[in-house]
Amino acid sequence: MPWFGINDCYLKGPFGGVLLSVVELDGNKGMFHISFTMVEIENTNLWKLFLTLLRESLQSVPEWKDD
Repeated sequence: MPWFGINDCYLKGPFGGVLLSVVELDGNKGMFHISFTMVEIENTNLWKLFLTLLRESLQSVPEWKDD
């Protein structure tokens, strides 16, 4: 069964922002990024956009395709 985790991380430094990311576990229980993006602020609209685009890209993976 596919598993992936969704997370955010506040970036420190001169530019700041928030890193939104999605990771998956592979067969050896190692993690790798499926998708990530940097945004200025974290809000509901940006999360919805990020997750909508993620869902559209995962439609090409047969195990995760919605029927």
